[in-house]
Amino acid sequence: MIYLPGVFIMALLALIFLIIALILIIGKKIEILHTYHWKNVKEEDKNSYTIKMGIGMFVSFLANISGALVNFFTKSNWGWLSFGIGLTISLIIWFLVQKKYNGGMF
Repeated sequence: MIYLPGVFIMALLALIFLIIALILIIGKKIEILHTYHWKNVKEEDKNSYTIKMGIGMFVSFLANISGALVNFFTKSNWGWLSFGIGLTISLIIWFLVQKKYNGGMF
């Protein structure tokens, strides 16, 4: 039963990432991100930047929910592997978006 706390944490994080992704992609609310992440983004690029950051958040949602489901149904901790892979992909997305639109992470 040691896997259950991890399942709960991953599912909770998945919900948080999903909400943030929807706010960014559908609501286009760039303001929920720290200002230093988008202070150098040009006004005409803010829409694209916001959507792409939202996609990175959605990938984090998928990483968390897939990890939680794998751990729950296999009653193991193998879901942390899919979580790690998905998180790595989302970090790469965030880094590339930041580099393209903001000139760097900060």
